[in-house]
Amino acid sequence: MPKLRPLVALLAAKAALGGCGSNPAPPAAFHEDFEGYQAGQVSGAVWAVETSPGATVAVDTSQARSGGKSVRLHTPAGIGTKTAFIRLARAGGLPAAGNAFFGRMMVRLESAPDASDPAVHWTFIQAGGVVPGKTYRALYRYGGQHPVTDGSRFVGNQLMANYETPDWYDGVGPGSDCWQHANRVVVPVRRWVCVEWQVDGPADSMRFWLDGAPVESLTVSGTGQGCVNQPSDYRWTAPAFEHVDLGWQSYQSDAARTVWLDDVAIARVRIGCP
Repeated sequence: MPKLRPLVALLAAKAALGGCGSNPAPPAAFHEDFEGYQAGQVSGAVWAVETSPGATVAVDTSQARSGGKSVRLHTPAGIGTKTAFIRLARAGGLPAAGNAFFGRMMVRLESAPDASDPAVHWTFIQAGGVVPGKTYRALYRYGGQHPVTDGSRFVGNQLMANYETPDWYDGVGPGSDCWQHANRVVVPVRRWVCVEWQVDGPADSMRFWLDGAPVESLTVSGTGQGCVNQPSDYRWTAPAFEHVDLGWQSYQSDAARTVWLDDVAIARVRIGCP
């Protein structure tokens, strides 16, 4: 993968205290509304950016959930893995005390894979680090796969939790690529939605909320529905969470995708929607 590059500067006080006007974060939360940055700015130390060839990441004024700015992430059409991520690492409460935390962000996805590309697996949230006592990394992910239809009408792309041990592709650690599919719950497109998540390392668990409502079919406690490289009861052993990546990553032949993010928050307690 390309090396991570700095994205946007953030004052240490803001990283520690938050302070987004639309919905103040709980004490000791990290909170980012992108209002303090110049449009198009891609430099700094708190955030980092990871892009595949042709992908772009920039502070943007064409869409915003609060204020006048957000961050726009775009991947072009193509075959293979396409990445446009911003990464929060070792700031704003990461690594988290007790290896458990809640996240919240506002998301506007322009389009999602439909019936013309049914196999596309994509990610818009991932939290990762090295598995305690091991030498390989693990990722807890939220994204989607599989178009959902109502008769002949395309409804959206079904949400999915995913567990991956990516060092396996370089010969280190076990293979995994495990899944937990939502029960026909899709990520809305062309409007701002609130997504919340919780990762709990000691419990090997993860939870998800959409516009304030829990998506119970995405809850993982120890194991999911199945794995590509392991039996269905393979345990999703959590890493020591060191970073959170937000944006878009897809792994098969996919159309161009654009997503905007705003009002990102990390805290020890559930944050709630603006």
